[in-house]
Amino acid sequence: MKYPHERIENGGTGRPMDGQRHSYTAPGMATAHRVLTNVHLLVVAMTYQDGIYDALRPVYGHRHAMLLKWPRLAHKHIGHLEDPRSVLLLLIEQDRLDLVQRLLQCRPYGCPSASSAWSSKESNPTFALRPNPMDSAAALGRLAILQFLHEAAIGQCTTSAMDLAARNGHLHVVQFLHTHRDEGCTKWAVNWAAEHGHLDVLSFLLEHRREGFTMYAVDHASHDLILLALSDYISSHDMY
Repeated sequence: MKYPHERIENGGTGRPMDGQRHSYTAPGMATAHRVLTNVHLLVVAMTYQDGIYDALRPVYGHRHAMLLKWPRLAHKHIGHLEDPRSVLLLLIEQDRLDLVQRLLQCRPYGCPSASSAWSSKESNPTFALRPNPMDSAAALGRLAILQFLHEAAIGQCTTSAMDLAARNGHLHVVQFLHTHRDEGCTKWAVNWAAEHGHLDVLSFLLEHRREGFTMYAVDHASHDLILLALSDYISSHDMY
């Protein structure tokens, strides 16, 4: 039996000399070997390949599992969930700055202009539409990710960022947005801070912001200290 990789030797008998098989490397394989063992050429070649880092595989799998597990709920948001860019929102929810950075390295177009952020409670996902990742990062209190998105100028920010950060009691995020962004907030920042009992956030907003609040804040104040802070502000600013 002749082997494809054997040389015809020993008088053309096809038998390897001295019982040894001699092999050769095809020219194409040799070229590939030289490329793959040259770090510079490998980086250049891989830069233009479509793919993801292995560390990102679990979150892509999680997104796929959500589509399979909650098909009826997902149907309403199917355009968001099936969009590969929605993975960025999952990483923000998981507070994985390292993977957010890696995702945007291999998917630089992975910043959605409109997508969904979600969190799981018990066995069902609760969806909350966010216009962009910066608003989602602010709402979830992911300050490090918010700082990265801000410094890298990735996506946009709206008044919803500070409003939702205030609603959820993320004082550090409210302070960052106040100092570094120009979008500001609406009256709902104080309204929601009052309703949810975030006295530190409410006090900061009343001292540093000028948007004010509505009677919703007074009617829904969660405790007496909140109501007292609102009453003092009303008295000192001749409101109502």
